[in-house]
Amino acid sequence: MGYRLLLACAALALARPCHAAEPAPLLGGADGLFAPPAVRREPVPAVEAPMAPAWDDTGVRVDLILGLPTALRVQCRLADTRTWVEGGAAVYVILPSVFLGLRVDGLLHRSATDGLFVRPGIDVYYVPVYGSGWFTGDYRSGVAVIAADFDMTWQHRWSERLCGTVGLKLGCGIGATNSALFPVPILGVTLGLQF
Repeated sequence: MGYRLLLACAALALARPCHAAEPAPLLGGADGLFAPPAVRREPVPAVEAPMAPAWDDTGVRVDLILGLPTALRVQCRLADTRTWVEGGAAVYVILPSVFLGLRVDGLLHRSATDGLFVRPGIDVYYVPVYGSGWFTGDYRSGVAVIAADFDMTWQHRWSERLCGTVGLKLGCGIGATNSALFPVPILGVTLGLQF
């Protein structure tokens, strides 16, 4: 009797393929003595991945730009587009100015909490000064500058409605007075909040 049990165990071990997940029972059907144990499979709850933020869901940005020019900039999103209207006050070296423009968001990379953006834009600056213009010629009605630039911005999401931004601003503009045109470099570091 002992050798029969040993032979049955050896036959069971040899008959079971290595790669099969659930072998068929050898004897007795589903309820038989050698039937495999019933495997109770419970559904595994789905693991919720962190939700990628909708980077466009906030509508106001406030930036401090340090460089040429040094400026305080406020941006508001136009409806449900990637276009932003911006405006603010600036100082270019020692000349105070105001500006108004448009900027477009371009997403380069995004994770759950961070994003890398390139934001090209165009601005019109007005410097309401009066003088003999030793540097740019005679100007009596101020200086106007049209500038095209882009911001390369890293954005970190602190909460559902608050993001912090750090970036670089690079571009060039053309300044105009009554009697002269001149180049205006744009270069700066941006620090801001989006909410």
